[in-house]
Amino acid sequence: MKRAAVILLLAGCSSVPQPPATSVASSESESASQVTIVSSPAALPTADVGDLVVTAPTPTPAPTSTQPTVSATPTQPAPTPLPLSIISKLAAAGITQPKNFQTSDQLLDALGQATNGLRDFQASVIYDRLDAITEDRERRVGRIVFEQSETATRRFAIAFDQFIDAAGHASPQSQRFTFADGWLVEFDDTRHQCIERQLVPPGRNLDPLRLGEGPMPLPIGQNSDDVRRRFGVSLAPPPEVPLLKKLQNVQGLLLIPRKGSGIEEDFEQVCVWYDLHTLAPVGVVARLKGGDTKTVLLRDVVVNGGLDETSKSMLRTTVPEGWQRDVRPWKKPEA
Repeated sequence: MKRAAVILLLAGCSSVPQPPATSVASSESESASQVTIVSSPAALPTADVGDLVVTAPTPTPAPTSTQPTVSATPTQPAPTPLPLSIISKLAAAGITQPKNFQTSDQLLDALGQATNGLRDFQASVIYDRLDAITEDRERRVGRIVFEQSETATRRFAIAFDQFIDAAGHASPQSQRFTFADGWLVEFDDTRHQCIERQLVPPGRNLDPLRLGEGPMPLPIGQNSDDVRRRFGVSLAPPPEVPLLKKLQNVQGLLLIPRKGSGIEEDFEQVCVWYDLHTLAPVGVVARLKGGDTKTVLLRDVVVNGGLDETSKSMLRTTVPEGWQRDVRPWKKPEA
C-alpha cells in the first residue's frame, strides 16, 4: 500500500509555502548526541546506586577497538542487556553496557529487550534529504515526541521550526505532523489549515515508527522478530555522512528489505545507529530506490522522562477554532 505519510513528508513537505529566507551557514558539527534515561528506580540486590540497588555483573574485558566488528560465529554468548530504565544509574556505578556486539543478532535482541517498558521518547531532530540527480540538499530542524499507552497504542508527532534550502538559506517554518489512531494530521500554522488523512481502514491502527508506515525512517521500539521477517539484517559500518560522522560510542544495523515486505519498492536499504550506553537510536541513513538519501540525527534524547504540557500538545489532533479543515477518509486502493 502506498502510504500517504511517507509520500507527504519524505517527499519534502512541498505543500507548505516557505517564508522569506535569510542566509545562514549550514554546519555539520551538530552530530554530538546526548541521551537521557529517566525512570522509576528498580530494586536489585547488592550494589547501592543512589536510590537504586543493583547487582554488578561479572566484568567482561572490553575490546581494544571501538569500531564495530562482524563475526559469523560469536566467540562468547551475547550479554544480557539491561532495561533502559536503569542503564544510566548503572553507568554511574561503573557498570556499563558492552562496547560492541559481535553479531547483528546480538544487537537486535538487545534492542528488543532494552525497549521493554518504553513509555515515551522525545528528541531534537535534524532531517536531511539529498536529491540523487541534482545533488541538492534540504534540511529541516525540529522536535519529535512519541508516547505509548498501557494498551500499546502509539502516538507520534514531528514539529519543524526551521527549513534550510539547497542554497543554505534558512527560514522559519511552523509545521506539525501528528500520527494518532490511524490518522495523519498536518497542521499548517501559516495558512491556519489542517489536513486530516486516514491511512488505514476504520477500526485498524498503524505503528507510526514502523519502517514504511511512518513519516521518516526512525524505528523506535520495534519487535526484533518483525524486523527479521521484513529485512535482511547485518552490522553496519560507522556512519560516514557528514551529519552523523561525529557520533561516538555507537553501533549500527544495516537493514535490507526482503521481497514481499511491502517496502522493498520504496527503500533500498536503511542503516540505524544506536548509542551503546543506552541503545537509543541516534542516527539513520535511508537510501531510496530512486537514489535519494534521507538522513536523521537525533540529539538530546530523553527516554521515559515523562511529557510536559508542550510535548503533550504536539500529540493532540484537535483542530484550532477558526482553522480550515480538510478531512480525507480512507479509501480502498483500486485494484
